[in-house]
Amino acid sequence: MPAPSYVLHALSELLVVQSPQVASRLKQRLTAALQAKGADAFDERKHGYKGFRDFLQHGTEGLFVVKSTDDGADVVVSLPGNLPTAAPAVGAPAEAIGTTVRGEIWQAFTNPDPTRLRYLNKRTFVVRHFLRGEDSAHAKEVAAAPDDFVEIASITGEDQLRWMREFIDRKGIEQPQRAVLEAIMAKPYTSGLNAAFTGALRELGKEWSQYRVSHVIEKIAAWAEGHGISAGHLNPRPAEAAAAPIAVPVKKGTKNADTPPSEGGVMDPRAQATGLLAMLSDDEIRRVVLPILLSTMLVRGKA
Repeated sequence: MPAPSYVLHALSELLVVQSPQVASRLKQRLTAALQAKGADAFDERKHGYKGFRDFLQHGTEGLFVVKSTDDGADVVVSLPGNLPTAAPAVGAPAEAIGTTVRGEIWQAFTNPDPTRLRYLNKRTFVVRHFLRGEDSAHAKEVAAAPDDFVEIASITGEDQLRWMREFIDRKGIEQPQRAVLEAIMAKPYTSGLNAAFTGALRELGKEWSQYRVSHVIEKIAAWAEGHGISAGHLNPRPAEAAAAPIAVPVKKGTKNADTPPSEGGVMDPRAQATGLLAMLSDDEIRRVVLPILLSTMLVRGKA
């Protein structure tokens, strides 16, 4: 039985924030991320896998790179191409934050939903988020002690679309590819739109991801500095930081350790597209993917 798309989506979000990660720590973070979103913990055995390691190796549709550790006791999971989790922007604020932030911090800043409020507790440094007007436990917690919290200013969809436009201008992308990208950017920003934009960039997709991450880190750093929040409270916890960033050595003359295991070291594009679609909701596919595919076919027909 294939894994639910929201599980693959959550794994992708965790690896964007910090990659690579060892499977034992990743399972804990996945459980926390799903429960924070109101979902049950993922039980891979219900989907026919012997354990989490087996699921990572055979049930993630080739979306991630899975390699055994040197001693064979665990596996290391990373994004294809070993995308840096945070290429810091030039300047002191980004350098102060470092190259990674906690997953809950990253998600609080990058989710552009204007109906959602997010707060950081200045004593415990946990994130509390809830819908505007919601009478939830988190909303009551913030209302009961407002001086203990500082509101997180999420990055707007308009900002992220502006970064997209700046990127394609800097790279000098021309027609007909530019027309396809502009058709994507004409729609409201969503995570699905970003996935489609990244895919449409083809070989520039990795460079765009690094460009976006550097801007996100810069935004988080400026917010932290403005509110007197120490960078150390936004970075992964010491135990997490020690467990996750494991480098996979690549011997000379061998296939890159971060290349997806497929013929010629390149993931089949149809399999990759299928994997990306599985991470999107039916609504995102209907509103974003299908119109983009139609635009692409129209542009190609005119070329």
